[in-house]
Amino acid sequence: MELTSKLLQDFCSHQAWADAESWNAFDAFPASLNDEALWKRLHHIHMV
Repeated sequence: MELTSKLLQDFCSHQAWADAESWNAFDAFPASLNDEALWKRLHHIHMV
């Protein structure tokens, strides 16, 4: 059970890091948010 808990914590930590990296990139390149394909991917990621 402890291994599963650690693994889930690692996954959640990685997801938080990946989300932050994505939003930092969007902040650095705001014009990228005008891309329709990107918006569709972001919507999918948000919904999943």
